[in-house]
Amino acid sequence: MKVQRYGLWFRRLFRLLMRTWELPQQRLQSLAEAQLQWLLRWCWSTVPFYRRLWSTAGVNPLRGEPFDVLAKLPTITKRDVQANWQDMISLPYRRQHLVKGETSGTTGTGLKLLWAPIAIGWEFATIWRLRRLVGVRRSMLKATFNGRPIISPARRKPPFWVHNIADRQVLFSAFHMSPDRLPHYTAKLRTFRNWYTQGYPSLHHLVAQQLLQEPPLEHPPKALFLSSETLLEHQRRDIERTFRARAWDRYGVSEFCVSMIECERGNLHLDMEMGIVELDPVLEETEECVRGELVCTSWANPAMPLVRYRIGDTAVMLKIPCSCGRESPAFRCVEGRVEDYLITPEGNLIGRLDHVFKGITSVAEAQLYQESPDEVVVRFVPRSSFNNQDKAKIIRLLRERIGNKMRIRFEQMAQIPRLPNGKFRFVVSLVAQDYIKR
Repeated sequence: MKVQRYGLWFRRLFRLLMRTWELPQQRLQSLAEAQLQWLLRWCWSTVPFYRRLWSTAGVNPLRGEPFDVLAKLPTITKRDVQANWQDMISLPYRRQHLVKGETSGTTGTGLKLLWAPIAIGWEFATIWRLRRLVGVRRSMLKATFNGRPIISPARRKPPFWVHNIADRQVLFSAFHMSPDRLPHYTAKLRTFRNWYTQGYPSLHHLVAQQLLQEPPLEHPPKALFLSSETLLEHQRRDIERTFRARAWDRYGVSEFCVSMIECERGNLHLDMEMGIVELDPVLEETEECVRGELVCTSWANPAMPLVRYRIGDTAVMLKIPCSCGRESPAFRCVEGRVEDYLITPEGNLIGRLDHVFKGITSVAEAQLYQESPDEVVVRFVPRSSFNNQDKAKIIRLLRERIGNKMRIRFEQMAQIPRLPNGKFRFVVSLVAQDYIKR
C-alpha cells in the first residue's frame, strides 16, 4: 500500500494535536485513560498474540481500571515481536491494506512492521506539531540529511543530492561527506531561501565542521529538526553556531509507539495523545528526576498495536513541572540504548559520556569504543589546535566517570565510521552487546 503522509488522517490528527498541546495534566490523563481502555479491549478481542499472552499471565484486561490492568500485564521485547509478528496483526485488517515497514536492526533485532494508515497520520502529525509551533510551514524548502541511499556510491563529482520537487525537498547523500566534498554541500545550502533542515545530528555536525571554516550563512534556516540519533551536547553547540538557527530535538521510533518533542526549555514532552510510557526498571532516582528503561504503550497503530513494549532505550523523566508551563510528562533526555553504555570491570553501566568533550573545540568528532571491560578506546578526529592539554582533560573527565581500573587508549582517525544506514554511534561497546545477550 502506498504511504499517504499528508492525507485525511494527518489533517484530522494535526488539528487535534494543535488543540491539545497545552491541556492540563488531568485532562491529558483522562484522554489517555479512555484510549487505553479502548486499546486493551481491542487487543483482547482482535489480536491473537495478546489474547494468548495475557491469558497465560492470568490477566483479563476487561476487569479493572485501565492503568491498574496495564501494570499487571507482562512486558514484551523486540524478540517477542520478531517471533510472533504474524499473530500480532489485528484480525480485522487485511495485509494488502497496510503499509509495510521495518526497523534498521542495528542491534541485530530488526523487525517487520505493518502500519495502518492512521499510524502514518499520527507520526507525521506529531512531527508537524513541533514544526508549526516554531514557525515552520510545509510550503518552505526542506534540506534532509539522513541515511537513505539516493545516489550511486561511485559518484565522484557533484551533485551529491537529489531534488524531490513534490515535497519541496533536497535530500543530501550521507555517503559522500568526505572533507574534499563537503564544500559542495555548503555551497548548495547557500543557495537556499526560506528553508529548514531535518535529519541525523551526526550528519548536520559534519556539515557544521565545514561551515566553521567558511563565512557565516547569509540566509540561515528557520529551524533545524534533529532526530533518529542521540543529540550530543557538543553537536548541538557546533550545529546551532554554524547554521545560525535553533536545533529542535524529537524522539520517535520506527514502531510508532512513542513520540516526544522538545520545548523551548530544552526538555522533551511526551505526546500523550498517541501513547504513554513507563520507566521499568527504575535505575536511579533523585528529588528532581528518575531514570529508567522505557516501556511504551500506544494506540497509534491499531493494525499491529504494541502494549508494554520495551523499546530498548533509557530515559530521564522530570518529577517536577517543566518551566515551559506545559503539563505533559517531560523528560530531560533519552539517553539511548543499553548498548550505548560502557561497562566497567565492576559491571557498572556508564552513559551520557558526551560531557567528556564539553568545551573541547579542538576535536571535530569522537567515539568511545570498547572491546573488553578493562579498556576503552577514544577514537577522535582532531583539529589543528588539538594538544596534550586537551588529551589530558579528556582523560581526567573520563576517569571521573569510569574510575581508574580501565585503560584509556587514544586512536586518531580521519573520520569516524558510520553504520550501514548512515547513523553515527558515540559509544560502541561490544561488551554491552554481550551483556544484553546474557
